[in-house]
Amino acid sequence: MTPGCWPVRLFWLSLALLVGGGCEHGEPPNVIRVLIGSAADTLDPRMASGAVGVRLSQLLAPPLCVVDDRLQPRWLLADEVGYVDEVTMDVHLKDETVVDADDVVFTFSSILDPALGSPHRARLDVIAEVVALDARTVRFRLVRPHTPFVVDGLCAIGIVSRRTCGNKDVCRTHPAGAGGFMRVDDGSRPDRLLLKRRPGGEPGPDLDIRVVRDGSARLLGLLAGDVDVVMGDVAPWDVAPLEGAGLSVSDTAGVGFSYLGINTRTGLLADDRVRRALALAIDTRQLVAGRLRGHGTRSSGLLPPGHWAKAASLQPVDVDREAARALLREAGVPAGAMLRLLSSTDRLRQSSARAIAAQLAEVGLQVEVEVRDWSVVYERLKAGRFELVLAKWTPVVEPDLLTTTVHSRSIPGSVEGVAAGAVGGGNRGAFKDADVDRWLDEARTTVDVDARARLYGLVEARLQQRVPFVPLWCDDEVIATSSRVRGRDGVTPLQPWRTGSFLPLLEATLAPARTTP
Repeated sequence: MTPGCWPVRLFWLSLALLVGGGCEHGEPPNVIRVLIGSAADTLDPRMASGAVGVRLSQLLAPPLCVVDDRLQPRWLLADEVGYVDEVTMDVHLKDETVVDADDVVFTFSSILDPALGSPHRARLDVIAEVVALDARTVRFRLVRPHTPFVVDGLCAIGIVSRRTCGNKDVCRTHPAGAGGFMRVDDGSRPDRLLLKRRPGGEPGPDLDIRVVRDGSARLLGLLAGDVDVVMGDVAPWDVAPLEGAGLSVSDTAGVGFSYLGINTRTGLLADDRVRRALALAIDTRQLVAGRLRGHGTRSSGLLPPGHWAKAASLQPVDVDREAARALLREAGVPAGAMLRLLSSTDRLRQSSARAIAAQLAEVGLQVEVEVRDWSVVYERLKAGRFELVLAKWTPVVEPDLLTTTVHSRSIPGSVEGVAAGAVGGGNRGAFKDADVDRWLDEARTTVDVDARARLYGLVEARLQQRVPFVPLWCDDEVIATSSRVRGRDGVTPLQPWRTGSFLPLLEATLAPARTTP
């Protein structure tokens, strides 16, 4: 594959791209040049924990199924799933799938092996056995009924080849699977990937993917014609300039959930009335219109609008600062009470945190915004060393994520969590509610979709009453493209998926090359 050509006017904005020159100027003939905002932690789907690593790995080694825009599983490598009983399922691979049953068994077994050190081992500990019944059929047997397993297991773990990924060092940079692409560079640079279409796979252009962390550099690269696609990482305030320059910007309602996290063990915040006051004081409509330039949707809870388990009756909380002041007085909160709000250095997070602080000041709360690198914010979150924090869960597709975020068993270091093997859970605000625990446990075991939706509706309604976190918004997913790039039909723009997946790049096509008279 011929690498893409990247003129010097973009290089000075991102010094990382200066390494490895020798590129001639001009558009590559059958290569789409893609910019993303951060590097992958690894391309091995068994080890990837960051969103970028997971999304890139699926281009090389996709999972058995994916979650589609209806937020339902769609089979990708498999064509049939048979339920033997409530804890046993047989998955049959499509005839054209280049991985086989042995590769599926290898992938899941290696994750369950402590020697690999996979971050996904805990989510798969519900597996009692995974065996190949024949070359195309895999049997999964669970230790107990666990309805989330399809989305959290089968749709989340990319299937790798035993032949290649028996060597974990090779698999870290060059995993092989049934994806549409194979990596052809040497893997020495985490800021660049050259992906060539897999022989025998779906035809189409190759990909030259580069990491440019500076948002202005990504924007200017598109405007200058040096870049074909910015995949995600398009700031809300950049959409209008790109559209004004005649570029294609496609967006869809995303499933990343931004929220104000609350440590319910801390001082004033242990009182439900104070937390309800916070929710009533924050004007999410103003935040979405201003900070997101309208490229988001107000949220009523962790599950996004339109999710199959979302109760239609649950609406976002409207601002009511008089009611918020009354709750604070009832709780005995003195005027000028001080709270600390932790935010990452991300521009949108910082500006939103300061806007929230100003809104809370309207009800008599003084909020000090503390800005730290995300690594510091994350460590503080895990240790429970925060009062308020601006954070995000992404993507929200399986409603059992509520178990991770609000079940008492998921409180990091809790007695219940240690006993259940859930050390390091996501309930970092230490919220406890016996009814919520019971509803979530029941929803995990029932296969009745309507019953699950009813239970999750009860959970979200209770969370809106007790406010372990303040729901803010679901960000839109955005793809910006040059005039060279089209969707599968060669006419319409490339469309993003709600989950932020990079799989739309499989369907990207190139417009006919321009000719010079």
